[in-house]
Amino acid sequence: MKKSSDIRNVLRLSFVFTGGVIGAGFASGKEIYEFFIIHGNKWILGLLICGVILSLSLFGIIKTANSNKEIHDYESFMAFAMGKTFGKIMENICGIFLFVLFFAMVSASGSLAVEAFSVKYFIGVSVILGFCLLIFIKGDEGIVKLNSFVAPVLIGGCLFLGINAILSRSEVPVFNLTGNSWLFSALLYSSYNIITIIPVIVPLRKLAETDKKAFLCGVAGGMGIFAIGLSIGAVLWFCKREISGNIPLLSALSDYRYTSVVYKIVLLSAIFTTAAANGYGAMNWMKSKVKRRGFSLYLIILALGAVFSRIGFSGFVEVLYPLFGYLGIVQIIIILFLTFMKGNINCK
Repeated sequence: MKKSSDIRNVLRLSFVFTGGVIGAGFASGKEIYEFFIIHGNKWILGLLICGVILSLSLFGIIKTANSNKEIHDYESFMAFAMGKTFGKIMENICGIFLFVLFFAMVSASGSLAVEAFSVKYFIGVSVILGFCLLIFIKGDEGIVKLNSFVAPVLIGGCLFLGINAILSRSEVPVFNLTGNSWLFSALLYSSYNIITIIPVIVPLRKLAETDKKAFLCGVAGGMGIFAIGLSIGAVLWFCKREISGNIPLLSALSDYRYTSVVYKIVLLSAIFTTAAANGYGAMNWMKSKVKRRGFSLYLIILALGAVFSRIGFSGFVEVLYPLFGYLGIVQIIIILFLTFMKGNINCK
């Protein structure tokens, strides 16, 4: 009975991780295109490297948090990992980025409303903000339950899309290859996702209280990201039309009626889970900075989301995401150092 419960908890935590990473940028195809597809035939290798980095980082976060009694929240994790002064600086930078990602998800919901459902932008924004309010009220348990339900839908839906794309392919398209090296792009994508996931994972790390469970959680989370990315990438790689718009995958699937319906469900799920995770992480960070608590704090965060969503989804992915990615590289290095160079791994 306990073994079954342990497996369930490991899967629940890995689903939280997957749901937090697979946001609108990933599920829309925007991130997959900008960070992987543009590198041509090496896009799969870049995605695999990304999955490995995320696996090791998730394992390291859980292990470090469980191994040190002084770590009880995001702030104490950063202080332990980077020292009090630098940790405080990085904590504030990461807190700001959580807000940026939350704003991006709200913006993506507006874009989805227009491009996928042909309704007004503000309707999509209103729906996602109302949904996030419910999750904020439910707290940690709300985040876990949401991702335990939605993440399997995301994985199954994306695998369906990828298999369908491969079976219906005619020829491999030619892309205008640009950007940095494929390896650096994989590192950059991994790094800014690690920034956002620490505040969500640290409070839930007891779901995987041993190093063995933490390792299994890391493997499940990282390989889940790889599988979903491979499926989305396949759709873009074998696309028979020009990729355009804020939601490239929607453009790529426009010729497939029923597949397009499945994709809309997948993208909607991705936006909801990531908006909830990033919004909740931002709220927890903001609690340590202001005296407000409860419902009034929720309303402030939701109001900020509505205002800054007007920046536009593409602007977030193309400009702000890479900027924070450079900062995240520092965190990955420190996390891996703490995991493999400082202290022993207990596999009991």
